[in-house]
Amino acid sequence: MGLVLEVGDNISHKSYKLKCEFCNSININIKYQIKNDNIFECKNCGILFSSFNKKKSQKIYSENYYLSNNRKDGYNDYNGMYKSHKSTFLKRLEFIENNYKKEGLVFDFGCALGHFCEVAKEKNWIVIGSDLATYAAKYTKNKYDINTFICDITHPPVTNNIADLICLYDLIEHIPHPKKSLLALKNILKNDGILHIVTPDSNSFSAKILGARWFHYKPQEHLFYFNKHNLTNLLRQTGFEVLKVYSNFSYMALDDIFIRLSFYLGPISKFIIYILSLFNMKKVVVPIYVGNFEIIAKPKYFSKSELKNSLSPKLINFDEIFNCLNCDHGLKIESEKIIKCNNCLIEYVIDDGVPNFII
Repeated sequence: MGLVLEVGDNISHKSYKLKCEFCNSININIKYQIKNDNIFECKNCGILFSSFNKKKSQKIYSENYYLSNNRKDGYNDYNGMYKSHKSTFLKRLEFIENNYKKEGLVFDFGCALGHFCEVAKEKNWIVIGSDLATYAAKYTKNKYDINTFICDITHPPVTNNIADLICLYDLIEHIPHPKKSLLALKNILKNDGILHIVTPDSNSFSAKILGARWFHYKPQEHLFYFNKHNLTNLLRQTGFEVLKVYSNFSYMALDDIFIRLSFYLGPISKFIIYILSLFNMKKVVVPIYVGNFEIIAKPKYFSKSELKNSLSPKLINFDEIFNCLNCDHGLKIESEKIIKCNNCLIEYVIDDGVPNFII
């Protein structure tokens, strides 16, 4: 059979058999070849995954990622899409408030430059942002006065049963180990807490029509590609009850739309943006389907002891949310530079007010 690798492992040798880490199938084929990377498909569960090295993929999220200036990865100008992002995030949060949760403690994992955090703060949620990228976590902290921390979402250093809402917006496709991450996040949620995921739909109409040219195929950034069916199954495997699954509309300014379409339209996009600017229409926001879907879920079960330990966000100080990655005991902020475990004495660095749990 050759060497058996988990999906998403670095693939550099021809003598291997891939094994799907979600369903254990070895019935896996190459679906697309995009530049130097492959997109594989598990023929059993339908999950797609990139051949790109997962460790290397986590190193691209520097300041340049948000200001990529036509590089092959990242955004041309993340903050330039501020109005589009805020319009989209406001609609998402209003949906949660109208149907599931009115307020409470929300964690925005993969907070990027804080646009959702700002929306949630304006809506009177208690907001904590987190990102793998030091630049993003610091920017969100300094720009919007939001408490943030730096961590690997596979091992979030957060106490159990504390969150009313966890948001993974355009994140799960970037995570090297989605299954392990979902298991960890389930523990953070209260028994009635909500997990809200938005991710590209590999079974969407746009994915089928565009094939390998689908704009969400970014092998160095997007490590996995889900559809409504297999992500629902993954959530059930990890102890969640799925409440709602539906196609996602984003709310985007017209110039942002044509910037994204420039991959297909070339110079025509710039001309259209120029015409829009003549009529002061560049920043007009419209709903648009970009091939994403949303899933809303909650933990399926909790033990009685876990329910008793559920914490009220009104009583929580920022340093009280953290648990030691080594021994799982609580941490305390010792100074402006150190957060410490009083059990095993491990110290974590605080940089410009942002605790860093990347070991």
